[in-house]
Amino acid sequence: HLGRICTLRRLLGGLLMGGAGASEAERPKWTTIHGRHVDVSKFRHPGGNIIELFYGMDSTSAFEQFHGHHKGAWKMLKALPTKEVDPADVPQQ
Repeated sequence: HLGRICTLRRLLGGLLMGGAGASEAERPKWTTIHGRHVDVSKFRHPGGNIIELFYGMDSTSAFEQFHGHHKGAWKMLKALPTKEVDPADVPQQ
């Protein structure tokens, strides 16, 4: 559980630094998973708006923890379009 707590702290820290206070139009609509910048602007996560916590961030560890074993999630991920993102815009985690 300690790993999940640390991950949550990193997520909340990134959200507070990059997401809170930014209008919906200003927030990036991409996430990075395994080095692939995925455009999630039209993606509706089956579990609700949880994906919004990962806008503009690397969400590889969260994807692996929650979906890494699920073939359907990998298939869905591969079907999403990619997006060009400046490496300077991806926060270090």
